[in-house]
Amino acid sequence: MSGRGEAGGREDWLRLALEAGRMGTWEWDLQSGRVSWSSALERIHGLAPGSFGGTFEDFQRDIHPEDRDRVLRSIAESLAGPDGHEMEYRILPPDGEMRWVEARGRLVRDEDGRPTRLVGVCIEVTDRKRIEGALRLLAEANSVLSVSLDPDSVLQSVAGLVVPGFADHCLIDVVERGVLRRAAFKAAPDRGDLLREALPGVPDAGCERHPVIRAMRTGEAQVASRVTADVLDDFAQGSGSRAALAGLGLLSTLVVPLVARGKTRGAIVLLSAEPGRHYRRWDVSLAEELARRTALAVDNLYLYQDARQAVRARDEVLAVVSHDLRNLLNPLAMSAARMLAAAPPEGRRPLEAMRRSVDQMDRLIRDLLDVARLDEGRLVLERERLAPGALIEEVVESHRPLADHKSLRLEAEVAPEIPEVDADRDRLLRVLANLVANALKFTPAGGRIVVGAERFAAGREVRFYVADTGPGIAEEDLPHLFVPFWQAAPQSKGGSGLGLSIAKRIVEAHGGSVWVDSPPGEGSVFSFTLAAAY
Repeated sequence: MSGRGEAGGREDWLRLALEAGRMGTWEWDLQSGRVSWSSALERIHGLAPGSFGGTFEDFQRDIHPEDRDRVLRSIAESLAGPDGHEMEYRILPPDGEMRWVEARGRLVRDEDGRPTRLVGVCIEVTDRKRIEGALRLLAEANSVLSVSLDPDSVLQSVAGLVVPGFADHCLIDVVERGVLRRAAFKAAPDRGDLLREALPGVPDAGCERHPVIRAMRTGEAQVASRVTADVLDDFAQGSGSRAALAGLGLLSTLVVPLVARGKTRGAIVLLSAEPGRHYRRWDVSLAEELARRTALAVDNLYLYQDARQAVRARDEVLAVVSHDLRNLLNPLAMSAARMLAAAPPEGRRPLEAMRRSVDQMDRLIRDLLDVARLDEGRLVLERERLAPGALIEEVVESHRPLADHKSLRLEAEVAPEIPEVDADRDRLLRVLANLVANALKFTPAGGRIVVGAERFAAGREVRFYVADTGPGIAEEDLPHLFVPFWQAAPQSKGGSGLGLSIAKRIVEAHGGSVWVDSPPGEGSVFSFTLAAAY
């Protein structure tokens, strides 16, 4: 009695363990052809306990048609060889819900070595296969979402990604400038024409029942686990469309909205005609995550396209404006030069002021054009070996009249034996000129400005600097100094707000770096480095 109780207890524990692990046992008697399944295996196959037919044909009935030959081939190989039977395949139980099982079997032989039985277990691995498929799909989505700057190409890649693994057909409709349009289309082989006939275009915005319109207006997925006549009616766009939809043999549909930054961009339509693939909660979650990533990527691409279009429009305006302004400035510059050459000393001051204004306007035009070139990556550097001392002297002399006019001392300070640098002469002069002009603007009368150069980084680089005795820069303003068009409001003294930004970007285009040291009340030192040329 006790022995039987212990044996029964062990059997109960074993049965509980098998059920908890979604496992069922099976045995195939090769002599009689009888196949036995445990009740747990019957449940995995969606059968009531004791209802399995018990034949090899009954076993084959549930195997997915696409996997049947592979399973039978594996069993035949295990019967002919010393190894066991081990593989994963899909089944289609009577309830129509496709599942994955992992089968493991071992061949049992008699005393003469003849095969007598094949015994083993089947483990339902549907959840694991779903997780693996989801991770693989999302990983591949991350790749296709970053391979192109064209939104339609990206969306077409997404449609191609989900067919056939996640859907038999995929359509993606997007809103562009307030109009819904079809951006991607992917059908199962040989079904493209029928799909176009079934869903010839985007639904009308007033068609409240259409799943795409509902998904976009509610922001929620529209799922039909099983396709009914009502579902086909909702999708249909006329009698011809309705007939074609019926011809597609759809079993399940799923529509998820494309939402990014609180804005609905469109919807992804997933259509399944594969036996056993009915969209459920798990599939909805996966589709929503795919749609979220897709919507964000596409929204970024649309923003990028808008920015590029704005940049092109800006460049066109700058080209026209700079051309027209220079046509006006050139006569002024030539007239000022002629009058200065003929003017007596006492009459030169207003003419020099006019020339400085012309120079400042010309510098502003060049700043604006350089912004466009830098943004487009079209800034071409014409490098040559340059002596830092000669550059600094040229900049100091060209700005000395303005410094004298403002009662400022402008001095050059070049350390001995400074190595040459390999740089674009005009661009480097622009950098120094912008830094000096900035110092002249903010240094009060009686102050001092020093333009210098010295060895840096153990002689591998040359440090250029412009130091002034101005009021310094507030700590909260330091992070913004090199931002285009930014100006410190309390200290603003005109200008475009581009000089420092352009100086920084030109230096970086040379491979150097820019920084500023400015304790409040102690003046400012703007520095930049360039590699030494040996």
